[in-house]
Amino acid sequence: MTKTVRLFFVMTVLIPSLVFCQRTSIIYTPSPRLLYSQLITPYFFQVEKQVLPVYRIEIIDNRYDTYKIGFHPEFKKAPREIRLWTPFPEIIKKIFSDGIQLDENENRKLIVVIQQCWISYYAENRFSILKKNMLAELQYKVECFTAMDTNYYPLKRMSGNIVMTYDEETSSQYLVDSMIHLIQLEIPKLKIGERETANSAISETRMNNYIVEKKSGIPNRYAYGVYPTFEDFLQQKPITDSIDIIPYKDYYERDIVAAYLSIIKNGYPAPCSKYWGFFDGRYLFYNTGNGYFVRMFPVDGQFVFADLQQVTLNTKKRSLANEAVIGKTTYDILKDYGKAYHLFFQLNYEDGKLY
Repeated sequence: MTKTVRLFFVMTVLIPSLVFCQRTSIIYTPSPRLLYSQLITPYFFQVEKQVLPVYRIEIIDNRYDTYKIGFHPEFKKAPREIRLWTPFPEIIKKIFSDGIQLDENENRKLIVVIQQCWISYYAENRFSILKKNMLAELQYKVECFTAMDTNYYPLKRMSGNIVMTYDEETSSQYLVDSMIHLIQLEIPKLKIGERETANSAISETRMNNYIVEKKSGIPNRYAYGVYPTFEDFLQQKPITDSIDIIPYKDYYERDIVAAYLSIIKNGYPAPCSKYWGFFDGRYLFYNTGNGYFVRMFPVDGQFVFADLQQVTLNTKKRSLANEAVIGKTTYDILKDYGKAYHLFFQLNYEDGKLY
């Protein structure tokens, strides 16, 4: 092959192919159904056992998502699902078992209800390759009750937010270990017996309803339409009038990743800028503010927003997107992070927002 022919081959075949591969490998939406896992093995601190008048400890995992505790971002790669090597209820059981000495002569048991454990990410400053401005936050909530006969008594709620500067190698591990340590420190503060009064007693039926109703309020199926509020979504009360949809597609003009909606009333369009969401029969579109609805994938009973990179690269209606709030971060700050990371967010069934 002559030098001229080789140069022609490189210019016309190889270079365009490399450019195309780079383009497609960078600008894409990873499937939230096909993610690898980041397994966390928690570290337990040595603590001195506290003698508590209980004969047994029961653990109830009442989280909406019992499979994972968040999505771990990786630079220019698909995120990973953060999972615990040991099931979370077993971790909580070990924390309390290591910190409490049981008394078999008592007729009282301790019930620990896991309500929340989730790692999310946000930023207060713009992206910088030289400085790590993204923050990682773990939200947790664990409730303790005592039970005697058929009565239950609220004992203590351990909840809080743990925040640290995001580090790809250490953040998830440090956050989980910090949560474990904080809960361990709370165990000596349990004052069993002080609140076991007639006024604070909870019946067995009421206690069961408190546990069961949380998840039973999530619909099994979703009706097409616009939902003015998150409560309307939970109760499946959509507005199904004529809906005008202005779609915004991805970088390659293939899939709809966002939309602007209006409802036709008396022949005139009424904007849905203050409405909570829209379900099109397959995807949930969540209003990030002022009527900019982003697509969320249904995944194992959850809804996941995975299109941040596509949204940041879509120049249409940029003024509308600039007013969006995703998680705890405004779009004008988050958009640069979306080009560096595939940040995933999930619907929080506690309040109808993204975390």
